[in-house]
Amino acid sequence: MFDFSFRHFITISFAKVIFVVAIVIACLEYLFLLFYGFRMGGRGILMGVVMLLFGWIPPAILLIIVRLGLEFSVANIRTAQNTSQMVGRTDG
Repeated sequence: MFDFSFRHFITISFAKVIFVVAIVIACLEYLFLLFYGFRMGGRGILMGVVMLLFGWIPPAILLIIVRLGLEFSVANIRTAQNTSQMVGRTDG
């Protein structure tokens, strides 16, 4: 955290934690949509069934977006690390 030269990246370390948090949030979102669907007045059963069948789609899209962002970040960091190693070899 206190590496002000930014030679060491912490994103790779935290990528797993961030993705686990995103999974927990997605599950909670699905449960909220399901609960809200069954609690809607006279149409509660119908909306509950609709949320049971299709309520997983928004959380799945959230997980896809988070995963793509994390993979992009990790790929950029690994490219930077590999590039700096190559430059270190050629400077010798």
